[in-house]
Amino acid sequence: MANGGKQRSFFSSLRGKVTMQMLSVALIPVIIVGVLALYFSISAESQANDSVDEARTTMQEDVVGRTLGNEAESMVNQLSTMIGTIVLDITQTASSPNVIQLAGGAGDVATTTSFLATQRSLVSLGDQSVFGELSVIDNTGTVLATAHEEGITRNVGEDLSDDSWYQAMNAQLDIAGSSGMAYGGSERIEEDQLIRLRFGMFIPNPAAPTAVDQRLGMLFAPMYMNTGAMATLYSGRVTDSTVICYTSTGLLADTNDTTRPFTLTDYDQWEANRTDVESAVVAAIADDLEEDPSAAPSGYVIVGDDVAGYYQSSSIGSMNLSTVSGITVILSQPQTTAFASLASLDTLEDDLNSSTNTMILTVALVLAIVIILGLIVSFMLSNSITKPVAQLTEVADKVSMGDLDVKLPPPTDDEIGDLTQSFERMVTAVRYLSQDEEK
Repeated sequence: MANGGKQRSFFSSLRGKVTMQMLSVALIPVIIVGVLALYFSISAESQANDSVDEARTTMQEDVVGRTLGNEAESMVNQLSTMIGTIVLDITQTASSPNVIQLAGGAGDVATTTSFLATQRSLVSLGDQSVFGELSVIDNTGTVLATAHEEGITRNVGEDLSDDSWYQAMNAQLDIAGSSGMAYGGSERIEEDQLIRLRFGMFIPNPAAPTAVDQRLGMLFAPMYMNTGAMATLYSGRVTDSTVICYTSTGLLADTNDTTRPFTLTDYDQWEANRTDVESAVVAAIADDLEEDPSAAPSGYVIVGDDVAGYYQSSSIGSMNLSTVSGITVILSQPQTTAFASLASLDTLEDDLNSSTNTMILTVALVLAIVIILGLIVSFMLSNSITKPVAQLTEVADKVSMGDLDVKLPPPTDDEIGDLTQSFERMVTAVRYLSQDEEK
């Protein structure tokens, strides 16, 4: 006999409703737990990435950048120590009796010249004297005695009062006094890769050693420096690095291009041909001085693919360089080299991202498996509930059409089993009543 029950869609049927209710009860806690796990995992990854970025920035500033800045400062300090030692020699020479007596008008030219020649020979750079010349010059600009190397033209009695470098240095001594030196700029000796720095020392009056207006003259002592060799030495201490050294008189050294210092012979030429790193350092130093004029500018900059530490000193040894910018050293490295030690942080960040992605996939897979299993289990459980009801519905339809010889499903030990037994008793009673009517 045909089933007289209404045809319903799965979701509107009792089986569908029971299935969905069971699935909801089973899956909602799992989904909530999964969503919370994903949220906390992603949040933890974000916090960890922020911590890694902060650690990377801190290490760049406190480790890499500061290390380069410290190396630049070390080179300036070495230059200061070297020049400071030479300054002491010049000071002692300028204060010697021979020089003071001659500058005061009582000394002997020949004796003083011999003394200056001896002093030149005491301090050498390889087989060459550090001092290109030592000349005693009185307050009128007249050369009183001189000892110099070949190639330098300097004569006793020569008048230097109209020379711009002498005027500038003489004015500096009026400012610096006996505690300082005068700096008259530099020139390059290309064939020897040397820098010749013009220095002048205060010749004191024994009666008033510190009185500027009573000084007896100037000891002119131009000094040779192999800044290129020193820069190369420091460059070798830092992997794949370039050392640049300059003052307000121009470029002194560039280990990346040793010809530059001998091409850019003054500050204006160098300023017009500065690299991006050099320009960035000049700007950074200006900012440092604006923030604290009393502090020595130091730090680091990142420009393009390079990171550069820098340091500038306004004094070298006991020499006051207040009239010039001082010596500045820039030590630069490619970022790939400078920050190579931070690669482990990138690896850590990649590992964190990978772990988070793995967790997301794992949670998604677990949720998918749980949903599939929940569907199967829910369908089986709902079927165990709705199947007997469907069978009773089919029997009821048959009875309603007069078929009293129906066979009921075996009763189960639950409420549906009780309903089956009650329905069976009802069918039996109807069958008896039907038989009585037929009699």
